[in-house]
Amino acid sequence: MKELGFDKRIYISFILLLICATIIAIAGIYGFKRLAPAINIINSRNTQSLYYAEEMLKSISKEKNIKTFEFYLNKSKNNITEKNEKEAVSNIEKSYKPVFDGDKNAEEVTINYIIDLTNINRKAMEEAGKRALNLEEIGIWLIIFLTIFAWITGFILLKLFD
Repeated sequence: MKELGFDKRIYISFILLLICATIIAIAGIYGFKRLAPAINIINSRNTQSLYYAEEMLKSISKEKNIKTFEFYLNKSKNNITEKNEKEAVSNIEKSYKPVFDGDKNAEEVTINYIIDLTNINRKAMEEAGKRALNLEEIGIWLIIFLTIFAWITGFILLKLFD
């Protein structure tokens, strides 16, 4: 078997380097495309908070059922995921009891606190989505840039050794 010369070994090494860089780029882009499911997991807890808030509103406006309200309030207390969410739940907790005695002012205040809670979670969901899209886009462009850089460097080095 004929031995490869020094120049041929360098040439083959650079070709392998370029193939590896391309495989890394494809794998990296695939990885960034998988960010969307991760964001769905993050948003699922916020979706739960929104559901609990809807159920609290329903128990105030339709059912007039304090036990159902307290059940979902406790669920909300155990599902704190966002900044200011604990304060919003605490405000609800302080204001809800007179609602079930017919206090219309307390009802309005409590409903506003529940709306605050939903707004906190909706805003967090929007921000998480935007962050994920920004990270995905930055990552894809970085991988494309690094791959192009690797190819250009490889070709320059091939020309130097040619």
